[in-house]
Amino acid sequence: MKVLQNLQNPMFWSITATSVTAVLHLILINRTNDSDLLTISALFWVVVASLVWDKRHTLICKSQFWSTTAGVCLCTIIFTRSATLPTSAIFLKAFPVFAMMGLGLLALGNQVFRCCWRELTILGILAFNPLIELCLRLIDLPTRTAEFAAFILYSAGVRVDRQADTLLLLGDKIRREVHVLESCSGLHLIILMLNISVLSLLLFTTWSWSQKGLCVAISALLGFGVNAARVALMVILVARTDAFNYWHTGTGSAIFSALSIGLFGGFCWLIFLREPQQINHQKQKTQV
Repeated sequence: MKVLQNLQNPMFWSITATSVTAVLHLILINRTNDSDLLTISALFWVVVASLVWDKRHTLICKSQFWSTTAGVCLCTIIFTRSATLPTSAIFLKAFPVFAMMGLGLLALGNQVFRCCWRELTILGILAFNPLIELCLRLIDLPTRTAEFAAFILYSAGVRVDRQADTLLLLGDKIRREVHVLESCSGLHLIILMLNISVLSLLLFTTWSWSQKGLCVAISALLGFGVNAARVALMVILVARTDAFNYWHTGTGSAIFSALSIGLFGGFCWLIFLREPQQINHQKQKTQV
């Protein structure tokens, strides 16, 4: 009987359609072998699903002519394009927000923008990734990464010479050099960290503007610094093919992404998320 009641509930079908849309989006991304986009998209869909589930009892399905027409048009465009199994990064990043908007207009009418603005904003972050990527390209990221990697190696006592985006290890009979290409410049890791930082801002709305700005800046710096450390490690391992490939394109590269996220999570907890009682207790302990 409960199953029949669910089948007659418009909200049940709306949640089901959203779940199918999320799975379709992740399948399309998986075909492109873009692990960073797959990771952040899966995270965003999980967060959106959690937010929608929390407010499922307060959402009221409402059909309106104009909103229904707009929703049908959006869904038709998105899902017709998806049937061609696209690999365009721009489409895959814009897919979630437009699909969610179309389904929301069908189910909730115009109130979708008032009730689900946070969910739409989270999914809309992906659509702005190409613009962020364009801005990062303007600062010659490969050269900046090579400079910081050279500084890390110099600080560790390793002799290295840098020429633009090329790092040359000195003191060996065998010439060891690493070219920092755009794919190794930390571009995707920085974007990943910026996405996670903006997600944090939307979830923890009590933060001040200064805390929000610091959060975004630290996320970008962590992505840049951790990737530069990876490049420095690859300079040392360039003569060892197996180890170099492991940290360059193998599981090792994913370890550095996880390290960046872990460091960012630790930073947010230490600075913003700890309870005031914990901080006061530490201060009292220090005074004693």
